[in-house]
Amino acid sequence: MFKLNPKRHAQRLMIVFATLFTCGIGVTAGGGLIMDAIPHQQLGFWLGLGMAFVGLFTIFWSWLGFAFAMIDYRNA
Repeated sequence: MFKLNPKRHAQRLMIVFATLFTCGIGVTAGGGLIMDAIPHQQLGFWLGLGMAFVGLFTIFWSWLGFAFAMIDYRNA
């Protein structure tokens, strides 16, 4: 079967987590724009708030995954 080099695997994981980090920033910014444009009495504001929280969650865990992939790359 095809076996992947550990350094190559860590590089690919870093690319995936960097992409997720960038997407998380976009989702957070989109949620912030929604919350800025819609008054807090409407449902759309709360959907934007949820979107911003999902973006922050994605940013945190993708940064953590990137850091662990970088540690794996340096130790491989």
